[in-house]
Amino acid sequence: MDARRLRIARAVALAWALAGLASPGLAGPFTGDLSVVIGGLPPIGISGGGSGSSAASGVTLPASAFATTAATAPGSPFITRVILTAANGAGAFAGATLHGPMAIRGRARLMNGGVTAFSIPLTLSSTRGVGLGGAPIRLGTSSSAITLSAGTWSAGLVRVTGVGTSGSPRTVSFAGSDQRTPLGAGSLSLVTPMRISHSSLGTLAAFGVLRLTFVPEPAAAVLLLAATALLGLGARRARRLG
Repeated sequence: MDARRLRIARAVALAWALAGLASPGLAGPFTGDLSVVIGGLPPIGISGGGSGSSAASGVTLPASAFATTAATAPGSPFITRVILTAANGAGAFAGATLHGPMAIRGRARLMNGGVTAFSIPLTLSSTRGVGLGGAPIRLGTSSSAITLSAGTWSAGLVRVTGVGTSGSPRTVSFAGSDQRTPLGAGSLSLVTPMRISHSSLGTLAAFGVLRLTFVPEPAAAVLLLAATALLGLGARRARRLG
């Protein structure tokens, strides 16, 4: 191989190396919001952000990127207001359709006037509850118990079955989406299903909705541009020599 061809080969090799450095975690910083929707009530939203990782192989998020001590939303004639205290745990999502666990720790208070009608823990023992799945959380006596069933997160379609009364149950669905680039930049929406059951309420469908926007790290973006330029230069020179 002559010196000119050797220089081209080295440039192409360097470009692939730079692309390899950039691709695993090109999109790290993120902004977004976490919303909790209970039945037909208005959503409760929590804005947040931080530095995680986003790549074709998966997404990770740090704990407490989204947190609130007393977010509220108006309710219905029976549940007049919802007060939410919550913070996310660390999250890890993978798979062809991104999915995985991320706890939402805290408590939802369902108010009737100025009185707390129900106070529902979102997770128990960091092993089950909202964003984790596992056995349902059951509170109260058999005649007035309230039960929270939950699942993990998904960028696909999730369903809550048995909603309404026992005589006319229905299924409610909610879909996430993944519109990131192959290198992990862009928007991602993950959803987690919940079902709240009580003799007075019937069965309510609820969802956690996590919307994220990942942006490239400046250094990674520079590496990617350099890799792209070197690959283009190598291809043009190879065509001329050929």
